[in-house]
Amino acid sequence: MTRDLSIEFPNAFYHAFSRGINRQRLFYDDEDHRVFIHLCRKAVIKYGIRIYAFCLMSNHYHLYLCTPHANIAKTMKFINQSYAIFFLAKYPEKDGHVFKGRYKRKIVDSDQYSKTLINYIHNNPVAAKIKEKPEEYQWSSYQSYIKAELRYDFIDYSWTLNQFGSGAKQIDQFIKFHQKNTNSSWDPEKEARAQIFLADDSFIKSICDQYIDFDQLEGKSIKGVKELKAICNHESLLEVINSRVQSNDHRFKITAYLLKEYTDITNKEIGKLINKSEAAVAKNIQRFKKLLDRDQSFKAEIRNLIKMSNVRIRP
Repeated sequence: MTRDLSIEFPNAFYHAFSRGINRQRLFYDDEDHRVFIHLCRKAVIKYGIRIYAFCLMSNHYHLYLCTPHANIAKTMKFINQSYAIFFLAKYPEKDGHVFKGRYKRKIVDSDQYSKTLINYIHNNPVAAKIKEKPEEYQWSSYQSYIKAELRYDFIDYSWTLNQFGSGAKQIDQFIKFHQKNTNSSWDPEKEARAQIFLADDSFIKSICDQYIDFDQLEGKSIKGVKELKAICNHESLLEVINSRVQSNDHRFKITAYLLKEYTDITNKEIGKLINKSEAAVAKNIQRFKKLLDRDQSFKAEIRNLIKMSNVRIRP
């Protein structure tokens, strides 16, 4: 059985979420909501995390948070485990598991995705057709952003609002952004790279280089590892190819060929990385192989590129 890849590092940003087992309800009344929110407050104090947005739906929740002390696992275990204890004590007929497996999380490039993710979280009730506007829903952080008297003492409002300019117009820009994107079809599950990152390839490679030892993951059934290797190989190859190969057409062909030779991803997955169709990837790889067979000096140049790029070659 495959499991999620766990990556923790200081000042990491996460979209964390969890569902009730079998999509069963997590929140039945106001007390349930308030207890969960209180646990978020306790987590901020206990683990030094920062929370920027939340939304509690009937059978799941969303959090956007940062972990200055690299402790997402401890934080989420505390929140979910504490709430499960409360929930089962209040509803003894629900004896058993409360949440569907472990919590889920996405590592977020905060510079690129914060505004979009916060909008997604706040507009969950709108997308679910529970409310027409995010300000009509009580159990998210949106109301507390636009009404100072409703603010929670554990939400980092200033950090979020700084994403929307400076001065007195921050709240106006915050509201306008949500209004403009109320019906956005953006979905973090569909946008995630390697099932765990909301980030571009260069960000992913920088995190992998610092915090992942791919050798230790070899042979383990962990989601996304194959794609992460391919992304890192792709970025390593690009750094060298872009500096050594002048022709854009040659760059595409060389990158496609080397990814195929030195990773185990499919042509379709290569196409996603280099923005080409699966058919175009397959066609050009075959042509490139023929070219290498004809030109030994060019083949030597490609071997040199491989050495320079330091790609993670498959065994």
